[in-house]
Amino acid sequence: MTEELSNRPDDQAPPYSEMSPTDAPPPSEMLHRIMLDAPIDRSALYTALAAAQGEITAAEATQTADAGSYQFKYADLAACLEVIRKPLSNNGLCLIQLPSLIDGEVHMETILAHESGQSISCEMSMRPDKGGPQAIGATMTYLRRYSLSAMLGVAQYDDDAASATKGADEYDRLSPRDIDEILQKADELFDDKADFVIEQMVTLVFNVKHLADVPGDQLKTALSRLQNTYSREQKKAKDAEKAPVAKPKAKPKPKAKPETDQDGLPPTSRQDADEREPGSDDE
Repeated sequence: MTEELSNRPDDQAPPYSEMSPTDAPPPSEMLHRIMLDAPIDRSALYTALAAAQGEITAAEATQTADAGSYQFKYADLAACLEVIRKPLSNNGLCLIQLPSLIDGEVHMETILAHESGQSISCEMSMRPDKGGPQAIGATMTYLRRYSLSAMLGVAQYDDDAASATKGADEYDRLSPRDIDEILQKADELFDDKADFVIEQMVTLVFNVKHLADVPGDQLKTALSRLQNTYSREQKKAKDAEKAPVAKPKAKPKPKAKPETDQDGLPPTSRQDADEREPGSDDE
C-alpha cells in the first residue's frame, strides 16, 4: 500500500520545486516585490483631506519684508499653521515635518498622516545662502512653510489675492516678478546708484513711497524711465567732455600806494613846502 502511494503521479514534486535553493530570491526581496505590486489604500486619508481642505482658508499676510528699495507683505509659518490646525484635527489628520542636514543642505520631509494609519509625504531641500545656525533655521522655516502650503493647498493671502475685496482706494500693484525685473534693470544701468535712482523715480514719477506701491500696469513705464534717465546722464557726461575748459580771469594788480614820510605827506609835497620862502602868500 505504501509502495503504491509513493508511485502515484500526484505524489510527485510540482515542477517549480526543480528550482535550486540558490536561484530562489531571498524572503525579504519576495516581500518587497509583493509590497510594490500591491495597491496602496489611501481612501480614508483622501476622504479626510477633502473635508479638511473645505475648511482651510487663506493664510493672511501679516508680516512685512524690507528689500531695501521696496517692501512686500507675506504670510509667515505661524499664519499658515493657524489656518490648518483645526481643519486637520477635526478630520483625524496630523502634519509631521522632519528636518535633517546632509552635506550642508537642509532637507525637510513633510508627512500628512490619518488616524487610520494611511499617509502621504513629500520632501524638499535647499542649501542656505550663508552658514551658521540662524541661516539653517531660516531655511528650515522656509521649507516648512512652502511644503505644507503645497501639500494642503494653502494660499498665502496677499495684495493680489485680495483683489476681489479691494476698496475704491486700492489698486493692482506690481507683481514680485515685475519688481525683480525693475531692480535688475536699475542695477545693470546704475550699479551702486540704483537704489537712489529708483527712489527718485518712485517718488517723482509715480508719487508713491515704495516700488511695491507702483500700479501694476506701469512696468513698461518704469523700465522706460530708467533707460531715459541713463541716456540723459550719458549725454551730460559726453557734453562735459567736449566743452572747452574756461580759463580763470587774471586778477588786476592793485595800484601801488605813494610813499609817505612820518608826517603822512608824499615826498614831493614835503619838498615843495620846504622850498617856500617865509612871508610868501602861501603861508
